[in-house]
Amino acid sequence: MSDVTGYDRNIVVPSTGSTVPKKYHDNGDGTFAEVVYAGGSALPTGAATSARQDTLNNNLGAKSAAVADVNAPGANAAAVITYAAAGAGVSHVLGGVAWSYDADPTGGRLTITDDGNTVFDVNITSKGPGFFTFPRPKKGTANKALVITLAAGGSGVTGKVNATSHWTE
Repeated sequence: MSDVTGYDRNIVVPSTGSTVPKKYHDNGDGTFAEVVYAGGSALPTGAATSARQDTLNNNLGAKSAAVADVNAPGANAAAVITYAAAGAGVSHVLGGVAWSYDADPTGGRLTITDDGNTVFDVNITSKGPGFFTFPRPKKGTANKALVITLAAGGSGVTGKVNATSHWTE
């Protein structure tokens, strides 16, 4: 594949007001794709952005194991993880949840609530482990509780729930 430069007009980049030339890429099948390169980084800059990037970098590293990230009650009891309000301006963030029932549940369900409002709700209809990851982590409301609940599985059924990625920011 070769690139064909076709600078027939310039494109104005709305975020910067600068102009850049269009470029065409040969797809190799007789068609061309229009490509616009604005140059530089696509990421914003500044102190607020740096702080966010630092938070992301810190959360990508290994985390200490925490008893608060697991709940494994007895049979026919809801498994609940409660993250209490973290303070003014501080939110809980959840990247994933793992769960299990040791037998097929009756009324199996996993919910996540933010300040009492349901933000995730799914029925679980069979035994065994499972998990949900959130590619865009769920961020709770600042200074409010975040609660993960695996419903009681029914007579003789034991459920467990684990927050696989939790932090505050």
